[in-house]
Amino acid sequence: LNTPPPSQLPPNSNHLHPSLAPPSPPPLTTMPVAYVKSKSEFDAVIASNPRVVVDFTATWCGPCKAIAPLFEQFSTEFDSVKFIKVDVDDVKEVAAAAGITAMPTFHFYKDGKKAAELVGANKEQLKALISKNAA
Repeated sequence: LNTPPPSQLPPNSNHLHPSLAPPSPPPLTTMPVAYVKSKSEFDAVIASNPRVVVDFTATWCGPCKAIAPLFEQFSTEFDSVKFIKVDVDDVKEVAAAAGITAMPTFHFYKDGKKAAELVGANKEQLKALISKNAA
């Protein structure tokens, strides 16, 4: 290949012919876990996904903040499960309908019906709940 001198290459060129350049990586998703903002959105997510785990959380809740990175991590490990968060102060209607009395509370839904619940920020129990219900 005849490579032009560096002065004639486009900026940031890797000196490879375009057909030899490695493919661009897929864009990174910064928030794989979506916050649900309304009762209708919550109902739609539960109805349209066979497996859903919900983190009922609050911005002022210390244990919620502590377990949040793990919840995010699990969202990348369990492809068959949809992960969502509900801020109990922002979407009170959903929290009330779900009977939430403590945070964090995790609900697992299978085919539109609640299949499991975990109250508290126990990492091992959360992973077990997701693993058991993901299949």
